[in-house]
Amino acid sequence: TFSLNVAEFGAITNDDCSTATALTLGQNGPYTSNGATTNPADPVMSCGNGGNDVWFSLTVACQLTLTADTCRATSFDTVLEVFDGTCGALNFGACNDDTCGLQSSVTWTAVPGTTYFLRVGGFGSATGNFSLDITVSGNGTFGTVFPSCGTVGLSPSASPNLGGAVQYDMTNVTGVPVMWLGINQLGVPLCAGSGCVIGTTFDVILPSGAPSFGGPIPCDPVLQGATVYTQGLDLGGPGGCPASVFGLPVSTTETVSTTIG
Repeated sequence: TFSLNVAEFGAITNDDCSTATALTLGQNGPYTSNGATTNPADPVMSCGNGGNDVWFSLTVACQLTLTADTCRATSFDTVLEVFDGTCGALNFGACNDDTCGLQSSVTWTAVPGTTYFLRVGGFGSATGNFSLDITVSGNGTFGTVFPSCGTVGLSPSASPNLGGAVQYDMTNVTGVPVMWLGINQLGVPLCAGSGCVIGTTFDVILPSGAPSFGGPIPCDPVLQGATVYTQGLDLGGPGGCPASVFGLPVSTTETVSTTIG
């Protein structure tokens, strides 16, 4: 006697190179390969005995050293390949299996205007959910120039380099978040005795209620070495300026400096 269980997966739109999903610099996903197949017309994966693959594409605007990886939020043993060329006439670039645990990572130099195809398969044709993150190599850095007050914080991530991408996320927000970017440091106390500081000028102010901000850095050599600053307010957040000052409590995030590499 036995039982027979049948599961139906949703259609995989990027099961083949010709329908590859476009990627952006930074974090991508979550994706799934559940229901993916191995196309016998494609080149055999050159490492990791990979199969049941899905396809992605990426085109960049300036020459960059890129790393693609599945190290974050991935549930199975991945195999990762990168190609250039065209679907049906692909040129092999790199293949990797098991760089970060059972997850994969490849690094290559991308040429402006060239489309690259990335293939994510599973070791032994395994399938599951995964991320596919693209980072840009360089010497860009994040730093902190003024501390936060209260419980709210500001977390930077991604690649602060020419052609890369940056992401800023406010954490522990309890009221209404406000974020802005500035090109100059300030260091002006927001209220006496609280330690809250307005750390930068208000050159770009995001709409109230937006606790996150991110985007690409243009491929402009003039920007290399420049520093910009990001900060946020938690309108209603505890631990900073008391309600007696502004009519509601206000706390500030740290002021994050971003030096572009």
